[in-house]
Parts: sequence; C-alpha cells; structure tokens
Amino acid sequence: MIPFVLPWDDASESATDVSFLLKAPAGSDGWVYPDDDGHLADSAGRVRFWGVNVVASACFPSQSEADSVAGRMAKFGFNCVRFHHLEQTWETPTLLDYAQGNSRSMLASSLDSLQYFMYALKQKGIYWNLNLHVARRFSSGDGLPAEINAMGWAAQKGIALVRADMIELQKEYARQLLLSVNPYTGMAPAEDPALAVVEISNENGLLHVWLGGEVDAWPAAFRAEFQSSWNEWLAARYSSHSAMLEGWGVVTDPLGAEMLGNGGFTSGTSSWNLEQHGTARANATVGTYSGRQGVKIAVTQAGSEGWHVQFTQSGLSLVKGQVYTLSYWARADSTTTVNMGMGLAHDPWSAILSSGRTLGSSWQYYESSFEASVTDSNTRVVLNGMGNRVGSVYLAGVSLRPGGDPSGLPEGATLAKGNIPILRRDSSYAAGMYSDWLRFLEQVESEYWAEMKRYIREDIGYRGLIVGSIISTSTPNIQSHMDVVDSHSYWQHPVFTNGDWSATDWTVGRESMLNERGGILGSLAAQRVKGMPFFVTEYQHCAPNTFSSEAPLMLSAYAGFQDWDGVFFFQYGGTSHNWGRGYFNSFFDIDQHPSKMANALLGALMFLRQDVASAKNEYVLRLDPEREIELIRTKGNAWSVAHGLLLGLDEATPLLHRVSLSVGALASGLDTPPLPPSSGSAFVADTGELTWDVTALTGGVLTIDTPRTKALLGFTDTKVHVFSNGIAMTPGLTEQGWSTIALSAIQGNADTLPSGTRLLVVTTGNIANTGMVWKSAEHTSVGSNWGRTPSLVERIPATISLPVPADSVRFRSLNALGAAMRELGVQSGADASSCQISLGTEATLWYEVEIVGNGSYDFWAKEWFTSAQSADESVSGRDADPDGDGYSNWDERAFGLDPLVSDSPFVFGQAYPAIIASGDGARFAFYVRSAGLADASIVAEVSSDLINWREEAMEAYSDAAYPGLLRLHVQDAGEPLFVRVSTK
Repeated sequence: MIPFVLPWDDASESATDVSFLLKAPAGSDGWVYPDDDGHLADSAGRVRFWGVNVVASACFPSQSEADSVAGRMAKFGFNCVRFHHLEQTWETPTLLDYAQGNSRSMLASSLDSLQYFMYALKQKGIYWNLNLHVARRFSSGDGLPAEINAMGWAAQKGIALVRADMIELQKEYARQLLLSVNPYTGMAPAEDPALAVVEISNENGLLHVWLGGEVDAWPAAFRAEFQSSWNEWLAARYSSHSAMLEGWGVVTDPLGAEMLGNGGFTSGTSSWNLEQHGTARANATVGTYSGRQGVKIAVTQAGSEGWHVQFTQSGLSLVKGQVYTLSYWARADSTTTVNMGMGLAHDPWSAILSSGRTLGSSWQYYESSFEASVTDSNTRVVLNGMGNRVGSVYLAGVSLRPGGDPSGLPEGATLAKGNIPILRRDSSYAAGMYSDWLRFLEQVESEYWAEMKRYIREDIGYRGLIVGSIISTSTPNIQSHMDVVDSHSYWQHPVFTNGDWSATDWTVGRESMLNERGGILGSLAAQRVKGMPFFVTEYQHCAPNTFSSEAPLMLSAYAGFQDWDGVFFFQYGGTSHNWGRGYFNSFFDIDQHPSKMANALLGALMFLRQDVASAKNEYVLRLDPEREIELIRTKGNAWSVAHGLLLGLDEATPLLHRVSLSVGALASGLDTPPLPPSSGSAFVADTGELTWDVTALTGGVLTIDTPRTKALLGFTDTKVHVFSNGIAMTPGLTEQGWSTIALSAIQGNADTLPSGTRLLVVTTGNIANTGMVWKSAEHTSVGSNWGRTPSLVERIPATISLPVPADSVRFRSLNALGAAMRELGVQSGADASSCQISLGTEATLWYEVEIVGNGSYDFWAKEWFTSAQSADESVSGRDADPDGDGYSNWDERAFGLDPLVSDSPFVFGQAYPAIIASGDGARFAFYVRSAGLADASIVAEVSSDLINWREEAMEAYSDAAYPGLLRLHVQDAGEPLFVRVSTK
C-alpha cells in the first residue's frame, strides 16, 4: 500500500484534466429540456449529467473554497451539482434561520455563500440541481398545530404531502430560494439556465410513508383530518355502505380448522425452521416467558439485512380468493420492529401477507385476516425483520385458520356516518378495500406533485427540469407526470446495530458487486419509464468496503448501455466537511477517496462522450395504473413501492438489453417479463461491449470494450484478457485477488491507436487510511476509527500489451496532480508490431500512454484502411496502388501521403513526393517530403544520361508551411541533369 492523496483544490492542466468535457459557462446553450426521444437536450444537442451531491454544511463554502472546489470538480468531469439538505438542523451553517423560532426565513450569510458557490460552478460549466424539501424542520412557529413539534423532520415529510398549510409553506420556501437574485450571476436561479433541475421533495411519497407504517404513528389530530379526506373520497366513489362492501368483495366466513402444526410450541420447535443467512447467527429456545408458553428467537450476531434471520413453518396450502386469519402473541426484550406474514416457500419467495409490527416488552395479541392472492401448496408463515440487530423476539399461540372478516371495520363504522377508519399498515384487509385505499393514497399524492410542479412552472416561472421524487418511494405512474424520472440506490449501505446513524455501531458489507448478477444496477434499470429521461441522483458503493472503487466504472458502463440521462454520486462534500483532510472518513464521501475519484474521471469520459453504445434491443413491461395498484397491494413495500422487478423482471436482464416500463391508461408492452438469463454465466450486452461474468460465483469479472475505453474489473489475478483490437491486460497478484484496470483515450481512439492518441490508464485495488483500525477480521466496520491522512492505495501490478511497435509509444507515470512523474520503459512484444508496458512499479495509480510517430507498416495500414480493405492485399498490400496515382502504399507511407487520394506530382504545397527545382544558375535545389520513418528511407539519385545513376545525400530542410521536407543540392555542370527519387 502506498500513500496517495488527490489534492482537494487541484484544477491544474495535466494528463488527468478532462474539463474539456464541460462547456462554460453552464447554461450558455439555453435551457435543458426533455426532447422527443425521451432524453435531455439544449440548443446544442444531447445533454447528459455526470454529477455529484454536495450536502448540508458543505453547500456553504467560503468564496476561495468555492472557487477551488468548482475547479477540481470540472477537472474530474463533473458537470452538475445536486444541492442536498440545504435546510437541515443538525449542523451549521444551514440555510434556514431556525433561531427565529420558525423555518420561514433564510440566513443571509448562508444564502450568500450558496449563491457564490453556484456562481463559481456555473463559470466552470457545472449545472445546478436544487432540492427544495429534504430535511426541513417544521414547527408550531410556522403556524402549524402544536402536535408537529413532537415529530422529527423525517416523520413530518409525509404530512407535508397532505396538509394545505404545509404545502403553502413549501411554496413560500421555493419562491424565496428560486426568486432571490444572485448578486454574482445577476439573475435569480429561476431565470438562469444553469439551474438544470429543481427537485420537489427528496425520497418522499404518501404510499411510501404509509407502507412504512409512518401514517399509523401520526398524531391523532392529523390522522383524524386524513380520515375525513378518506371518507370524502369513499362517498364520491360509492352510493351506499352496502355498495362499498360489495365493491370491496367483503365476505365474512366462519373460522375453520387449524392449519399449523405445533403453533403453541408444546412440542419444542418441531414443524418450525430457524433460518440464518449471511453473517447472522441466532437460536430458538422453547419455554415459558412472562407467563406464556412460547419460543424465544435470540439473534446473537447481526447480519446486514433484517431477513437474515427468519423463523418459518412451510408446506401450507392456500387457495386464491379464500380468506384466512393469522393470529399470534408476540413481544421483545426491547422495542423492535419485525414482520409477521405469509409468503411462498419457494422461488421467487413472494409475499402473500406482510404485516410490520412494532413489538414492546409486554405480550400483545395480533390478528390479520387476508385474502390469498395465489393457489399454492407450499406457502409458509414467516417471522423476520430482526436479523440485522442483536436481541430477542418471543412468539406464542400462532394460529392460521381459513375464514375471518377481512374488512377490519370496527362495529358502527359506516359510509353514511363518515367514520370509516383509515387503514393501518400493521393490519390486513379485503383485497378490494386495500386497493381502494391505495387508489386514494395515489390520488392524494398525485395532486401534491401536480400542484407543486404547476406552482414552480407557472407562478415562479422556472423553465428547466422539474423532478418530483424517486421511484423507490413513489410510483412510475405518478412520477411520469414530472419532467424526469429519478431513483436512488446504494451497494452495501451501512447497517446500524444500535440506533440509526450511530458513529460506532455499524457494518458495511465487504463485498464486490461483481459477484452479484446485476447488483443494484438491474433494479435501477427496472424503474425507468419509457419515453422519459431517467436520473439516478444518489448512487454509491459505500466505504470502507475495500472493493468500492468499482462503482464509477460500473455505473458509467451500464448507465450508458441503458442510455440514462444523469447519474449523481452521493456525495462529494458532506456533513461537517473539511475539504482538505486528505483521507475518506464517511460511508459516502467520494471527494477524498482517491481510487473512486480516479475511476470517476474515466467514468465521466465514458458517460459524457457516450463511449458505451446504448442497447440494441429493449424489453417494455406494461404497468398501467390498475396493474400498479395490484402490484403495490401484493408486493409493494416502503422502499420498493412499484417497479419492474416486482413484475417479475430478473435483475440480470438489464445486463443484456434495455428495459423500461410503459405507464398510463394506454400502457402497452409485455404482461410477462422475458425468461431470466441462466444464473451462473457471462451476461453479454447485446452490443457486445460489456460482459459481466459470474461463472465463478465468487470471482466476478466485468470487461468494457468500446472504441475509446477498455477496462477489466474484478477477480482477475494472472488472467489474460484480450480486447477486440488486440490490446491485452494481465493483472498480477493483488492483495484481494481483485483490481480494476482501465484505459481511455483522452485523445484519439483506443481501437485504432492512431498517431497522437493519448491514453489515461487507471488502476485501483485495496484502499485504507493511515491508522485505520478494523473492528473484526471480516473488515466490515472501523467504528469511529477511520484513521488519518494520507489515504493508502494498493499498487496494482499488471502488464498491458498494445498492438503498436515499442518505438511508437511513450509511457510515463503520473503524480497526484496528473503531471508526468517519470518516463517508463516500453518493451517490444512478440513481434515488431506490438509492445508491452508494465504497471505497478511506481507509487501511483495512474499513467499516461502516448502514441507517437507512424511505427510499422501494419500500424500505418490500420490507420488508413477499413477491416475489409485490410483483408484485401490488392488494396492494403505494400505494393498496391489503390488510388492509382503511380505511388505504391509503401511509397505513400514514406512520403506521408493519403493512399486513398491520388496525388499530383507537380503542385507545390501538397503532400507529394514530387521533385521541385529552383536555382541561381550555379546550384539547383530539389525538395521532397519525407514522413521520417525508421524502417523506410527516401533515396535521391542524379544522372546526366539516364543510364548511369549516382546516389546523393539529402539534408533536412525547415519550412513551417511544408513540414518534413528534404533538400538535395546539385552543381550545374553544363550538361543535362536528371534527378530521381525512390524509397527502400
């Protein structure tokens, strides 16, 4: 491991400067808008965003910091910043002046800092994405009911979607932020095309908060108001109470015989199964607990997911449409949330009943009646949700019987009285009742997004892109009314074992996503709406996962293949930010993570230049509004409300083809997704440019093979990979058996490698900080011991073979600024037309390769002829004359000519081999152009009789207008003089 820190304020011109990808100032080509092809454009053409999030106090740097940060972002190719958590309450500075006792005014100093930062970014060609509602803390000081004060900012977000007074407060804030004139740009953000995106409410949605059980916890006053809205909606839909029950399909059946075995645990744990997954460990012990016979499920070691511990009974038969009642007693040692329900006991393990329960320390009885959505002879009762934390859950008196009342209506609740209760997430209801409730939530949520979009567009006058929220927390049909569909995803998100966001008690899985078939990229692709631009505004492979530097290359490759329009890493600068700290010290920060930043630079090249071709074929799945309601009812959950994977799309299918959802009342497309690809295989994109190989289940490999970028990622030690143009990469032995090696043409082309091509080579592997202390041998947590500067990166040994002669290549290592550190040797390959460069000998993770001169004849021919022409000796052979000008290809190469365009030998100023004479009566000078090749020379001969010839030496002649000239001087001997030129 070697120290390697990328300076936070580096904007120097060097081999690693890709700021040429950006056009400054941002917005100079007008507003960015959705075009007719479902992408983004401005007056100059297609627009893509390779972005980053700047979060909380980092949004308010000093002016000198703002200039430096903007310059460095541009150097690394980031062209959009998403301003996030502007209005948070946990640190200073923040944008809102909460000291006033409300959230209705902005701090002048913070606004000024934000405005200058926006100005500095704009000057470098970096657009803005402003988030309106992320973490605002509403209070009674805003004119709201006192109950709002007892709620945290996250819990308030759902209510902000439905209360008119809170919506007006959000409009007020939008008006203040978007219409405050920026003194540095001279325009309000709403008037400035540099403001590419306005996002209404981050990770929010009414369906999301209800599915997460948050509506169940709203204060009684807010729930009562929401219940009134629900009853008004029902009254508009149904003419009577009986019509409502009929519409719901409510049929009350008497309870039948017990279906479970040993539900009272009188025979130990027979008939039950305790499942442990990942690193989770648990045991199940039958006994008498707090006076009740039952079973204690004790999680002794936490896993990374709640489902990593499950207590189940399988082999249960259900009949579609039949009502069943599941009941039980439950408690926990301390307050904890679990899920008790039913699902398939076989692949795809779909849920049939999912009931989140918050257990206390006392026994409580729970009962859920539900209508079976399938007929299946192998379903199971399942308790899970507790596998990611240490603790004990107790279960007793578990019963499953046919029959019951699925309506869940209390006695005396009628449509006429307007007292139909709002549905609770922790209860079960008739399918028709549940579907109506979801329709109601979807309508209320849709009205919120529509009104906020109307206000921003019409009342404020903003002309750019408006985003609602993400598909994970909202639905494709709802968000299709925005300008862009958005989503978020994290690989190995931290799991907190003792309270959310604990600085010490957390784990991050040490796993490469290359070992998963599609990872989180497949699920993201399944959320795109056909015909609409698609963003992923938060993406990260979380630190300290030592494989996480794979993220930028993987995201860029498949975002390009799926033809997305914007991706944003979370985050560039975050909480309590220290720009120049020289090491990474959080799960998410990318700016001081050297290997992620180096690969992000290559990712910018790939994504913004569209190096990766979009898929040739596309699968479109039908998701009309009613199908969406049914999907939410049967499979939706708080962070996965509705998308393509819930329709049955396999997460690996997007590795092969493009995927999308057709929405709206006229939706069309596949009702059944395509068959999944085989599990343990190589998934080859239909363009042939990407191959994700999971044949070795713990040795995943990704290859990227495009005309300008070649990359090899994964568990590739000592394995040779040859790319389409003959470039070969062979990693050596690495600390984890894993590395990323990528090269991209900053200039020129990586396929043909013409003269002047400049390649940036980046290698990454293991990474840590000086003094970082792992809490366990699994390397899944450092607690608060992130270490100190400098960060340490693995030096990756590898050999790259290039199909060009060694004397045509200049190879140098680069320092942290991207400046040349040392010229390195280039070895000849197996033949004179190839060479090898060796990586890992220098204290760096990146290098520059430059192709100089014309090299061998074969190399020259590859530059000029197509593959078909190269296969035809009569066109590309050394003695061939395809342009018919009398000069063979060998001559054309030696004289620096175009072999496909006929050259006149007598027009001075062209690239020609002609002899041009001038003289003063005593001496004559003859000029000829030379390409200056090592393996082909130009010979001049003179004669007085055209029979006897003698060779004469030529000298280089400098003429800026006609480079490469050779000159021959001859004396006037008073006799005829002939001169001829040939090559050898």
